[in-house]
Amino acid sequence: MNYHARRLEIIRERERLLTRCDMQRTDLAIMARQSQGMLKVIDHVVAVVNYFRRNPMMLGAAMAALAVIQRRSLWGWVRRAFMLWRAYRAFRGTGFRLRA
Repeated sequence: MNYHARRLEIIRERERLLTRCDMQRTDLAIMARQSQGMLKVIDHVVAVVNYFRRNPMMLGAAMAALAVIQRRSLWGWVRRAFMLWRAYRAFRGTGFRLRA
């Protein structure tokens, strides 16, 4: 194969790869648009979790307000809080972090 034929082959391969990159970029943009709403919700949840980690008294106040508003037994809320605390303790040692 001579120099010009090899160069032409390389140019065609480059064009094929560039076209493939453009298609992948378009697919990625579509997927990003589709998951944008879900990612916003996750960002808000992470922000709330981080806020309550910095202000644990606010978490207690929020739980008390929910107990009064929803008129559920306090025991149910205590059980939920205990389960959340245990989950937090389990994940704390693993290096799992929520960051906004």
